[in-house]
Amino acid sequence: MERNGFERMYDYFENLATEYLDKAKQQIPAYETLFRLADCLLARELPDFAEVLVVGGGGGQEICSIGQDKDWRMTVVDPSEQMCRAANARAEEAGVAKRCEIRVGVVSDLPGEAVFDAATCILVLHFLDRNRQLELLREVASRLRPGAPFVVAHLVARDDPGENEWMLKLWSDLLVRLGEDPEVVARRNEDRQREVTMLSEEEFLDLCDQAGLEYQARISQTLHFTQWLLRKGE
Repeated sequence: MERNGFERMYDYFENLATEYLDKAKQQIPAYETLFRLADCLLARELPDFAEVLVVGGGGGQEICSIGQDKDWRMTVVDPSEQMCRAANARAEEAGVAKRCEIRVGVVSDLPGEAVFDAATCILVLHFLDRNRQLELLREVASRLRPGAPFVVAHLVARDDPGENEWMLKLWSDLLVRLGEDPEVVARRNEDRQREVTMLSEEEFLDLCDQAGLEYQARISQTLHFTQWLLRKGE
C-alpha cells in the first residue's frame, strides 16, 4: 500500500487534515454510502464487542462511521504517517480514540497473534497491482477468524471495453459538472491509466478464491466503484 502519483493527485497524502474528506466526497460518487453500508453489514453480524481490522483507514472515515453504537476495538493500519495523523485527529475529535489503535504500516506488520472478527478495506485495492492485491487479500484472510465478514470497496473494470471507456468518460464528465477543472480531471485520468489497476469482476473474485475468501454478495456499484461482502473460508 505504498503511495503513488495517482493517490497524490487526490491529495490523499498531503494536507490531509483539511482537504481529504471534502475531496473524497466530491470525487468519489456515493462515498459516504460505502461507509454506511459497511457499518450496517458489520452491525448485522458482530456482537457488541468485536475486534475489527481496518486496512488503509488513515484519514479516519471508518473509525468515525462504523460501529459508533458498539464496543468494537478498531485496529487501523495505513502506510502513510500523514494519513494516520489525520485518523488520530478525527478519532480524538469524535471521542472514539480510546477504542482505536492506529498503526503506521501494513497488515503483515501486525503481531503474529492478532486475529479479528471482521475487516474492511475501502478504496485501497485499486492502488495495488494484481500481485500485491492478492498478497494483501491473503494477509487479511490470515488475520480473520473462520467465517468472518470482510467488506471491500474498490474500482472494478467493466467486462466490455467499450462500456468501460464510456463509464470512465461519464465519471470525468460528472467531476467537471460538479465544478472541477477539466484539465485537472484529464491529468488525473492519465495518472489513473498508469498507476491504478482495475481488475474485472471475474479477475477480482479469482484472487479472492486464491486468498481463501468466499464471495457473499456485491453490495453496491456506482460507476466503477464496487462494494463486496466477502468471508474468510471455514
